[in-house]
Amino acid sequence: MGIEATATLRPGDEMTVGPYHLRHERLVIEPLASDPRVRETRAELIVAGPQPGALTTALRDYPSSTTPIATPAVRSSFGEDLYVTLIAYDPDTGSATLRVFVNPLVGWIWLGGAIVALGAVFAAWPERRRRAVVAAAAGA
Repeated sequence: MGIEATATLRPGDEMTVGPYHLRHERLVIEPLASDPRVRETRAELIVAGPQPGALTTALRDYPSSTTPIATPAVRSSFGEDLYVTLIAYDPDTGSATLRVFVNPLVGWIWLGGAIVALGAVFAAWPERRRRAVVAAAAGA
């Protein structure tokens, strides 16, 4: 069973979800490097815990879309996955509303899928055909 939390953080604020401590560093709003028509809002975070380091989650505003599209940040390990999604922001205060999920044992699901796929390959593998051997007639 996973852990889920939602919080609005200003720069410098922290939240704890399971074994993870997340600190909101800053909010960046700028055009996407690969497509300047797309505006990207990024929340840059520092994560302490089992999978430490910097993490970035974003909302992207596309010209053809009426709602921004979330780009979650994912940290995966064999024991659990950490998902962080930016769901709202305030450019005046630099605050970010984040939804954080800690899902345990996701790696085991992938391992189980690989085992099932391997079993399907073996099940579909053609069998060796036995050749009929004709015995020579005795006394001919």
